[in-house]
Amino acid sequence: MNTSKIANKILSRRILTQSKRCVSSFDTVGVAGLGLMGHGIAQVAAQSNLHSSVIAFEAEQQFLDKGRARIESSVSTLVAKGKLEQEAADKLLSNITYTTNPDDLQNVDFLVEAVIENMDLK
Repeated sequence: MNTSKIANKILSRRILTQSKRCVSSFDTVGVAGLGLMGHGIAQVAAQSNLHSSVIAFEAEQQFLDKGRARIESSVSTLVAKGKLEQEAADKLLSNITYTTNPDDLQNVDFLVEAVIENMDLK
């Protein structure tokens, strides 16, 4: 193995170790906005098993319901394809708390903002 490959392998291992250490310190993750990106972020955060809970926020109930439906559909697809066991899917879904109350985000350890591109809203 040449020096470049060895250096890349060491660097990759160091970055992976550091990122795991950093990410795992977030016990509760909040996601504001459950649109095209936000629902996926909430799902991946819950699926990672690195966080005890995910708080999924939308300002309006209709958008919260759509985001929840997207997550549930995506998880169902993973189960149907055999990429996720039903028990893991149930745990993933139970780790997400859905809310329209912005105060529920006050005590999260890390907040991801994924709302529409409206600077007043952001």
